[in-house]
Amino acid sequence: MFVSSSLRGRIIFFILSVSLFDTASALPANTSSPVLRPFVLPPPKQHLSRRHKGRDKSFSPRLDVNFPDPCLVQDQDDHWVSFATSGGGYHIQVAVADDLFGEWTHLQQDALPGDGWTSGRNYWAPDVRKLEDDSYIMYFSGELPEGGHCIGVARSHNSTGPYTMDPKPFACPRDEGGAIDPAGFFDESTNKRYVVYKVDGNALNNGSGTPIRLQEVSTKDGSTPIGKPVDILDRIASEDGPLVEAPSLVRTEQGKYLLFFSSHMYTGDAYDVKWAMSDRA
Repeated sequence: MFVSSSLRGRIIFFILSVSLFDTASALPANTSSPVLRPFVLPPPKQHLSRRHKGRDKSFSPRLDVNFPDPCLVQDQDDHWVSFATSGGGYHIQVAVADDLFGEWTHLQQDALPGDGWTSGRNYWAPDVRKLEDDSYIMYFSGELPEGGHCIGVARSHNSTGPYTMDPKPFACPRDEGGAIDPAGFFDESTNKRYVVYKVDGNALNNGSGTPIRLQEVSTKDGSTPIGKPVDILDRIASEDGPLVEAPSLVRTEQGKYLLFFSSHMYTGDAYDVKWAMSDRA
């Protein structure tokens, strides 16, 4: 079973979801919404894998660097570009390849060189999408000078950057703990564009919720809000521990929407990947 072209935009989805496709397609068409089922994987490794009928084939690591929270986009020249959390002295790391399963090159450049509204450090979990005018938009988690993270937006006409930051954060619910882990999603069935992210309630250290929040945005610029954001999922303490995070939204050919997310603390053995299903984004 295949999903919409938004699959290309999220490397973490590609790595973690290959064995979920058959499970999702086996569900009855009238499954109620939403449905939540846990799916647990071993600790993540920096490699890509491809599903083959009857067997799995794994590939060795393609980058000999610390390259966490990667996203993936294919540019207009059919090159593959991946971006990652701060590392190596760069705000946002970037790597390129001609073949997704071939050799990757870690570029010695910063994809997001300016500080803008941020503290100038601790940029997390970038997600890059191509807009309808063939420009690129980057969603990222940026640290405020006074502490805490909010969602930022940056833009470039080149897939590898440099990206120029918008002057203000895209989403910054500071009274709820801030926001992290943004991911774009374009729904080809409705021609609507969204951004999904985590409200960072666990940063308050008071047992607050960590809802996954969905905001519809303009299809032209990828960031102008349309309506108010909606909380589409929150943690269940007995199942998810103190948080849910790292959302990624896709749509199947059967018209079902799958939300992949992680739960528990990433520093512990209970950290996992789960998914929820709905008939609507």
